[in-house]
Amino acid sequence: MADAAPAAPSPEPAAPTTEEAAKPAQSARVAATKENEKPAGQGSPAVAATPAGGGVAGGEEGGKETKTIEANREKDEQKDIMTMVVGHARRAAKSSIEATAIFVGSQGAGKSTLMQRYTAPDREEDPKPTPALDYSFTRKEVKREWAGAAGGGKEVCHMWEIGGGSTLANLLDVPLTDSTVKNVTVCIVVDMSKPNEIFPCVTFWMDRVRARLREIETQLRAKPATAKVMDQLRDRAKKRFSEKHPDMVGEFQRKMMNLTGINVVIVAHKADEFAEKDPDMKKVMGRTLRFVAHTNGAGLVYTSTRDKQSMLNLKKILNQQLFREAPVKTKVVDHNKYLYLMVPSGADTLKDIGQPPVQPSEKDTPLDLWRKAFEGYFGTSPPLTMGVAALPDVDTKGQFAEKAVDEARGHKEHALWLYKESAARAAAEAAKATSKARPAGGAKAPSGSKGSGDKTSSSSSSKPSGDREKRRAAAA
Repeated sequence: MADAAPAAPSPEPAAPTTEEAAKPAQSARVAATKENEKPAGQGSPAVAATPAGGGVAGGEEGGKETKTIEANREKDEQKDIMTMVVGHARRAAKSSIEATAIFVGSQGAGKSTLMQRYTAPDREEDPKPTPALDYSFTRKEVKREWAGAAGGGKEVCHMWEIGGGSTLANLLDVPLTDSTVKNVTVCIVVDMSKPNEIFPCVTFWMDRVRARLREIETQLRAKPATAKVMDQLRDRAKKRFSEKHPDMVGEFQRKMMNLTGINVVIVAHKADEFAEKDPDMKKVMGRTLRFVAHTNGAGLVYTSTRDKQSMLNLKKILNQQLFREAPVKTKVVDHNKYLYLMVPSGADTLKDIGQPPVQPSEKDTPLDLWRKAFEGYFGTSPPLTMGVAALPDVDTKGQFAEKAVDEARGHKEHALWLYKESAARAAAEAAKATSKARPAGGAKAPSGSKGSGDKTSSSSSSKPSGDREKRRAAAA
């Protein structure tokens, strides 16, 4: 039997061709290209497709692809960082509430001067009187420990002044709105050189502020998103008083406390002119203002442009309320030792203020008793009312004269005078003509009669109309 032929040796695997060797790299590049074509936000960063190749060329292209991926990754990381920075800035801007300060009070009490000393203390020229409403602003660098995590940096405070005293009190509606009520401070400035006007001025403006806040609360409660804003503001005002404050615990004391919910400061300006008054008068003045301020949750500060410390006291109180700086805790109430009193909001008590030096009656409220005590020492003053009054001359010294403006004003005033004269003559002639048309005795002249000077024919008026002729013919 013939031996079987030995099996043929298995052929060795053929060496891969250039195309076959390039297929894995080409597949990887195609996958990267498809990944790059996915919509934004999906997959890995975009990679530009490269033509197929092999050998050394494929390795170089693979290195380029790796560098491109790394470069795109770095760009995405930079974008993420910038997104975080921009987002943080937007959140900080949203959480930062621009402050608003409103100066109201007696006409000529020094509101413009106080605003200028606060915003530009180095300015030497005297401010012009404010005829109606004045606006300015100031910036201040706010420390982060007082501004919170999202605050800090320079913040803006809008400064408003209402001139004209109580006659233009309705202008309070302009700066005090539902958008500014969250961070607003109202400064009621009174003139210590006119003590009999102080109590009516303070009570008038407190009532005016409360009336405006009621209007704002109605607007806020109409929207679900802002319905509880005023309640939150009143709760914030209560926090200025300690939890164990005696006037926030007792039932009788709580009824006397009527917090507005916003920051209010009573500024008794020109206090240096009150220095020579009798000690009893100083005592009644100080305690009356302390009572009004404390029961309304307001602060009190005596000031004078001649005393730097008093102006610094006002600045500290305003910085605390407008820019959330360190709370002012200093309380100065001894009128025998100090001329310039200072009582921050929530620092006083009814017990320290004491009772008014008058005999109480059953119908008198505590405020009425303090009013009687005040008027007993300083006299009465006419009640303040809102209304239109003649605006003061803002250039009494003629230091802002301009020839062109003055000439134009003169022409307008002359034209107005001519118009008034013409209107007066026309009215007189009309009255004269009416009196001639009436017969003696004051009876009204018949409709068909004419005056002596009237030469027009009356036939048209005496002729019956077409409708009347038709009715007569029908009756016949």
